[in-house]
Amino acid sequence: MKRRLGIVALLIAQVISGINNPLIRYALETMPIFLFGFLRVSIALLVIGPIAYIGRKQRPRKRVIPRKYLLLAVLGTSLIYGVANLLFYVGVHQSTSINAAVIELLQPIIFFTLTIEVLKEKFSPKVFAGILLAFIGALVVVIGPMLNRSPTGATLEGNLLLFIAVVADVVGTVILKKVLKKVHIMDVLVIGLFTATVLYFMLAAPQLAQLSLLSQPAILGAVLYGAIVMGCIGYGLNYFALQTTRSGDYSILGYVTPVVTMVVATFFFHETFTLSLVFGGVMVFIGLYMVEARKIVRFHGHSHSLHK
Repeated sequence: MKRRLGIVALLIAQVISGINNPLIRYALETMPIFLFGFLRVSIALLVIGPIAYIGRKQRPRKRVIPRKYLLLAVLGTSLIYGVANLLFYVGVHQSTSINAAVIELLQPIIFFTLTIEVLKEKFSPKVFAGILLAFIGALVVVIGPMLNRSPTGATLEGNLLLFIAVVADVVGTVILKKVLKKVHIMDVLVIGLFTATVLYFMLAAPQLAQLSLLSQPAILGAVLYGAIVMGCIGYGLNYFALQTTRSGDYSILGYVTPVVTMVVATFFFHETFTLSLVFGGVMVFIGLYMVEARKIVRFHGHSHSLHK
């Protein structure tokens, strides 16, 4: 039952994240990157901090977080909130939401590779070929700006930053999957948001004079969505899913965010596809299928057994 709830939580978190990505790019067309990042994490901390404090006081067992897991929590959340998110902001500002979505399709493969011992999978020739094909497809997307003659708003530097952000996010997620076995979800949220708030404040201090940009309803909406819906609800559901689901479930359902991002970016923000993007995306999808096909069958088989 708990695993089923975790899968539902993960699906909701993935949809929230998929909507969030185009909103980030839209907001960054007007708002400075560091200021945007600071507002997202600081508002989220102001919301979640008191809730976490009250919840911790009411817990029957108020355990001190072991130093090892505290350091791992700081490391994992810093990779996600700090490195991955910051690189994503800079990268998507120099690229497009659709490019970011295709590059994000690599997340399940990277997650699978890093947790291969947990999943007890073997690197069969088919799996290796799928990983290689997906990597080549992502590479085509990344270097697409060098191949496209017409301007699309994407740059090679932006796509490379998006790729590094994906890797950092997956590494942080793998670390937190271990941490969440010993540390409460709310504690992990507060640790991550507090660390990120300190980091972004140092970076955003010279930009605080531009807070008047929040008077624009669209910018304010994007910031609040990122802070409350994504920063509090989305990450909370995501951590609950990490705690209650298997690595295979997490890997398979990781495809939802890129698909939602593509839909939102295309129909609401009028971003366009390029030949290199389509070609690279097809290669990534084929590679993903080669790697994940067996796990998808197992996932559906187990899901049916849950309903019996």
